[in-house]
Amino acid sequence: MRRILAALLFSISIIALYQFININLFAIDFNKRVSNSLMRSLRHDRTFDPEVVLFNSGKLTIEEIRSKIDTLITFHPKTIGINLCHLDQNNTVLFKDLIYSREVLICSCDPNSKGRSARMVDNPNTTCRFRSDSSNYFEIKLSDSLNRLTKRNNEWERVNYRDPFKSYFHFELEKIEAYSHDNIEGKIVLIGYLGDYVTGEILDYKNCRITPLNDYYGEDYISPDMYDTQISANIISTINEDIFINEINPIVRVGIILAFSILNVVLLTFIRTKWLMLNLFLDLLVFIFLIGFGSFLIVYLFSLGYYVELNELTLILIITTIFTVGYNVKERRVSVDKK
Repeated sequence: MRRILAALLFSISIIALYQFININLFAIDFNKRVSNSLMRSLRHDRTFDPEVVLFNSGKLTIEEIRSKIDTLITFHPKTIGINLCHLDQNNTVLFKDLIYSREVLICSCDPNSKGRSARMVDNPNTTCRFRSDSSNYFEIKLSDSLNRLTKRNNEWERVNYRDPFKSYFHFELEKIEAYSHDNIEGKIVLIGYLGDYVTGEILDYKNCRITPLNDYYGEDYISPDMYDTQISANIISTINEDIFINEINPIVRVGIILAFSILNVVLLTFIRTKWLMLNLFLDLLVFIFLIGFGSFLIVYLFSLGYYVELNELTLILIITTIFTVGYNVKERRVSVDKK
């Protein structure tokens, strides 16, 4: 019983520590690496979304963008969302006559405004989630399925990302006159900075973030991989297509980690022989099995539509293993001395 209580104390302490420190165990942190890989390599690729079209504002000035939008309106899109936060000027001034149009919505660059983007940016410049506690956010106003979002009654949702260049039409706003009406009429159009020209590479670090699709996601000091306008498109598609990712309740998540901790102590306590080296080998097998089972559980729950992070599990298993093995060796020595 003493071992289990100690394991629970260790586990709770580490879980609390992880809330303040991003502990990186590098190659041995399998569970964290699996969680980080789910959205990139283990997820099912989403289909192309023809209902959302992206226009790159590039190097155009506000005056030039204003002129191009006048032309774009004649294409009869369903709605137009404009994000010009890469520019220093106040975009609402030159677009004030469009703000009152039902077809045009401008994203506020003020982080305290109700009309700002719903994306949540965490340190360091990472976007995995979006706010869903209000219907006034830029992307939520542009979406078609507010009722689905409201019924979930969550303060935030996880973005179900897809490759933006494989999932949306990308056009240059500068060349609007050359495009077909069929690709734009009745569609949700997003206008924003996607680099100096449309490309699959992030070459200009203006209003772009790190997402789970980044090849180096979870590592330190990595470059962004997606522009804000592309993130907005992913948020809209997540809502419109009802492809929400269900987060495991935090209490359940902690319960799973504590269960692993207790199971580790119980297995190490009872799977023992009279040979020390064999015991150490069995202890290593138990550790590897639980690490592997934790990764399997993460992937299995994700296949059912549930996302859970067990980032603390590796460190907890290391500490409880060392503690329990040390206790076993101490008990063995006491037993031998008595004989």
